[in-house]
Amino acid sequence: MTDATPEPIVLISEQADPETLASLEAELTKAEASTLERRTLDQWLADTRPQTRLVCLLSDAELRRLLTDERVGDWQIAVLPLKTNRSAQVSFGVPAHLGQALKGALEMENPTRIDLLTCNGQIMLGTLIVGNVWGLHAPITKPHFWRDLITTLGHLRSLRLQAFSITTGKGQKQDLAAMGVTVFGHNFAGLSTTAIHQALMPNDGRLNAFILSPTSVLSHLWFLLKLRFQRPFSMRQLPDSMGFIRSQSLIITSQHPLESTLDGQTMETSEWHIEVRQDAAAVFINKRLELSTEEGDTRDSLRTSHLPNLAASRMLRDRPLPFL
Repeated sequence: MTDATPEPIVLISEQADPETLASLEAELTKAEASTLERRTLDQWLADTRPQTRLVCLLSDAELRRLLTDERVGDWQIAVLPLKTNRSAQVSFGVPAHLGQALKGALEMENPTRIDLLTCNGQIMLGTLIVGNVWGLHAPITKPHFWRDLITTLGHLRSLRLQAFSITTGKGQKQDLAAMGVTVFGHNFAGLSTTAIHQALMPNDGRLNAFILSPTSVLSHLWFLLKLRFQRPFSMRQLPDSMGFIRSQSLIITSQHPLESTLDGQTMETSEWHIEVRQDAAAVFINKRLELSTEEGDTRDSLRTSHLPNLAASRMLRDRPLPFL
């Protein structure tokens, strides 16, 4: 660290187990940082200081509290891996090894100003999933692919489209039928938890949404198999069963309450308001990425015209998909 680097404070989760705490102390000693101040999140929020580097061994829930605080823009945030912060690890590219993550947290000079996404007022660390979008939001090459595919085959007769209304930040609205929608902020090229290979920057003022809307069981199975055996697809060549939205905000509504997951937490509602808080936090990103310094494109992207329209959706939605 340089002389200009804020003196770090280590924030320790109340959920951290004794083994993890012992490992942290050992790594701090190894890094000659054993004298750093330690606090819980509550202690920090009760007595904060601006321009401070926070080395956070915190759970996803605790990190959401930290990022929700109106003073968050005054701090520099580095995240350490914990069993209970998987979403933050993926979102911020945190190394799985505690020692490696701590080394970066202490030695990196400059954090990245990033956007923060909220869903119904709650901070999104990773991904919102509404309905069924399996294959779009997790590495499809994982060993459990075949198990999940077999499960899908067992539910072919129950695959169906739901009625959704999508409204972008510019007021563009479309009613359509889809199996589900997934929304996220950014994506690291080559390290994706989505099915695309391009990098989407964490500070471009935009959210990204994919809509999965197959018109038959066979087309859906073909889509899943292509994802398994081919490389992740390009944003310029989306499969026919997929739509893409890029916007400053998004409102998703369904006719009936649906189960959805926000960073793995289940909730049931019929309306999701997703917004972007631009340049809201300074976070140390543990992946190489080149951030654009040019003014970005302020236009919304709405690539959904090829998906089932309102007339077709009335025929397809709320009933099992046809086989062909």
